[in-house]
Amino acid sequence: MHIHAKVHIGGKMTDAGYEGGHTCHTGQLFFAEEAVLASAEVAPYNTSTTERTTLDEDPGAVEP
Repeated sequence: MHIHAKVHIGGKMTDAGYEGGHTCHTGQLFFAEEAVLASAEVAPYNTSTTERTTLDEDPGAVEP
């Protein structure tokens, strides 16, 4: 499993949300399959009916 992340700096929170600043990093966080399987055994993840896509099956995962 992986999560996409984007880090923004130099902006501020307003009533409309985060405004201004710039993106200083865009990347992905990767999790070992063993950790993903362990978390799938506890709530709330153990009630998910979503079919998982492993890193090997995910064309969008660009692992370093």
